[in-house]
Amino acid sequence: MILADVSIKRPVFATMLNVVLIVFGLFSYKKLGIDQFPNIDFPVVTVQVTYPGADPKTVEQKVLQPLEKGLNGIEGLEALNATAFPNFGQVVLRFKLERNGDKAAQDVRDKMAALASQLPTEALAPVVAKFDIGGAPIITMTLSADTLPYAQLSKLAKDKVKPALETVPGVGRVDLAGQREREIHILMSRTRLQSFGLSPSQVVQAVQSQNTDVPSGKLENKTSLLRIRTEGTLQSAEEVGEIPVPLRTGQKIRVKDLGEVRDTLADETGYATANGQTTIVMVLYKQSGGNTVAIADSAREKISELQKSLPAGVRFEIFQDNSKYIKGSIESVKFDLFLGALLAVVIVLIFLHDWRATIISACAIPTSVIATFWFVQTMGFTLNLMTTLGLTLSIGILVDDAIVVIENIYRRLELGESPFDAARKGTAEIGLAALAITLSIVAVFVPVAFMEGILGRFFYQFGMTVAFSVMVSLFVAFTLTPMMSSRLLKAHHGSVPRFFLPFEKALTRTEEWYRVTLRNSLQKPGKTVLAGVGILILSVVLLRFVPVSFFPKEDRSQFQVNYELPEGTPLSMMKERAAVVDQFLRSYPGVESIVVAIGANAERKPNLARLDVNLIAKNRRSFSQEDMVKRLRIDLKARFPDPSDKLEVSEQSGSGGGRQQPIQIILQGNDVDQLSVFANSVRDWVKDNIQGAVDVQTSEPPLVQEIKVVTDPVRAADVGMNTQQMGFALRTLFEGIKVGEIEDKGDRYDVRAKVADVDSQKVSDLSGLTLPNAMGVPIALTSIARIEQRPALSKVERLGGQRQVVVLANFQGKDLSGAIAKLETHVKSSLPAGITYSFEGQAKLLKDAIGAMLGALGFAIILVFIVLCAQFESYLTPF
Repeated sequence: MILADVSIKRPVFATMLNVVLIVFGLFSYKKLGIDQFPNIDFPVVTVQVTYPGADPKTVEQKVLQPLEKGLNGIEGLEALNATAFPNFGQVVLRFKLERNGDKAAQDVRDKMAALASQLPTEALAPVVAKFDIGGAPIITMTLSADTLPYAQLSKLAKDKVKPALETVPGVGRVDLAGQREREIHILMSRTRLQSFGLSPSQVVQAVQSQNTDVPSGKLENKTSLLRIRTEGTLQSAEEVGEIPVPLRTGQKIRVKDLGEVRDTLADETGYATANGQTTIVMVLYKQSGGNTVAIADSAREKISELQKSLPAGVRFEIFQDNSKYIKGSIESVKFDLFLGALLAVVIVLIFLHDWRATIISACAIPTSVIATFWFVQTMGFTLNLMTTLGLTLSIGILVDDAIVVIENIYRRLELGESPFDAARKGTAEIGLAALAITLSIVAVFVPVAFMEGILGRFFYQFGMTVAFSVMVSLFVAFTLTPMMSSRLLKAHHGSVPRFFLPFEKALTRTEEWYRVTLRNSLQKPGKTVLAGVGILILSVVLLRFVPVSFFPKEDRSQFQVNYELPEGTPLSMMKERAAVVDQFLRSYPGVESIVVAIGANAERKPNLARLDVNLIAKNRRSFSQEDMVKRLRIDLKARFPDPSDKLEVSEQSGSGGGRQQPIQIILQGNDVDQLSVFANSVRDWVKDNIQGAVDVQTSEPPLVQEIKVVTDPVRAADVGMNTQQMGFALRTLFEGIKVGEIEDKGDRYDVRAKVADVDSQKVSDLSGLTLPNAMGVPIALTSIARIEQRPALSKVERLGGQRQVVVLANFQGKDLSGAIAKLETHVKSSLPAGITYSFEGQAKLLKDAIGAMLGALGFAIILVFIVLCAQFESYLTPF
């Protein structure tokens, strides 16, 4: 072996080669980022189209279906999900993992430029964005005040705190929940409007015409150029109230004389509490690929700086910091790594009986581990659970090559050779075998790194880390090990130190037992092969009884409760009900804190609440998080038995994108009624037959009551009105519209106009309503339109151009794979014609993972076979 010979003859050179690896490894270690999992780029692109006033069915027909046809042909598209909501539609395009996310997003933008003409003219411009799946929440905190008014606190959060935190390197965005901003309300009296013969639109036009800035040209002479601007920006509620509104008589009346102008807060669209106290919740999301721990540390420093500049009584409180859990996980693995290395050294000492040989072989561990940090940093990996797991797994392997080389060198020393010759000849004699051992290990782990699908992306860093560390150990075995052996090893000629005598006797007995077993196996090859085949078959049979799941159960001392009331539930009722659930949860032993956020989802629905629960540290409680969640699911059903109270406990705490349930089966079809009936039957079957399935539901939302005002165009035209005027008037009456802004001390606030004395909760109030026409004459709504109240869809989900319904369930059992297989068998046997199915979530990941692992196993067997054939120069010997 040339490398070994050079190392023995030039010890300083051999030492420096290994020192280079150590130095580069130490410098790289300082630069390594720390995260829980590897950074993975998922190519997902979203398209959102706002269509004001459209119901979900209209959005589906006029927006989603044209987009589905136009976007389906994009290169690398794997799945196209489309969802219709009131007033807007969303399309999510998921591409194959090999596709570059940025290029996929650009292809979608190019397609949308051509498809824009097919959308309704009333629809706003589509918004195309690359969906940042890797941008996970890292810190959840609250902003509270003792005496500061809530409007000022909201302004502080939006204008000062949020922008400051978004400047932290690596922070992608900061979401707020529970804030209410200052707003000027023009509350018009319907009776006052009618008495003066005015319509709400006339008041709105008067305010808009006065509250505007108009560029008015420029004034130019030989020495200067002056721009002219006509400014009409209002600065207070009082100024808004003084705006004149012209009457038909030619006179004018002030806005404030038609009702009331208030300087108040915007209507509540969401609400947040921390341990029962009203607060503003702020969630920091990292950028995809960011170093979670470094970003969280920088964010905490920024929070400390901000705290010093805040008004007295205003305070931050960090509720959840995911970086702490990541740090704890990595530190735990580091300890296991150190402990494994220590045990490996002790075992080597016990078997070799020589402290010199132990030191020589043990040098392979720190050298290989530290050098691997250089590889990890060069490859752009982070110090995460996959890379540290790879190092931990390889600890026992790292000393194998050194031990094989040392044993052979020691054997030659016992034969009387000089240390120099024993090291040179011993390494050369065993070199090919050591190379074959290392290449066989690499042949096993490289296929793991290149598995297909998401599992391959997760295990890429794991497999490559193990392969590189083992290759470094081979380098050490051919350089440092023979060099040190030639100078440190001494022959004992059969003598064993007294301390190792008990171990030597045990080893001798083991060798005798092995010698007898080997002799019998060689004398009876048929029985030996039969026994091996029998063990293999038994292993495969027993494997079927081993529970399989994709993610392990973790005790992170935090979980989430999702609370949903029926569609149409007002925010006030949701606040009351969520407070009851909050109080119930806080009565549980082990609960440390709870943050409640209502309307914080992407759709801003007031009937949805998320309760994030923090537990005390697990070393301070006598029960696990899993046990508590199981008990809580039972108690919640007993405490809130009403079917309209949908409470779901999820251990996947956080605000990541997509559904979190482990069991997700997608049912697709064009017959909506058939699809709904079958989905409900599958849901009921899962409840009754899948042990461990909880929170079983379908994604099909219940129908909501909707009031439709259907205009009679002929009658409306006869009285000087049209559908647009009616819609504008009704919106002003029941919701209000933005009519402008005021500017106060450099900040701008919305001005909103609405009719005050209309009870928006009563359908009868709508039936008896009169609307003024352009002349101010009141017209009975029922004389020009038909009012209908009927059930309507609140959401429509589509996949691949067909309607879809997803059956969802959390799983608190152990064998997720078995549950999925059982569910698939049932669905296959009962699937109606015209309906197809597929799995998503952990169910899909698990099915894909099993196939990927079997593929990697087959590839590894082939590579190992190639290595062994090359070593033995035979096609049959490896068998």
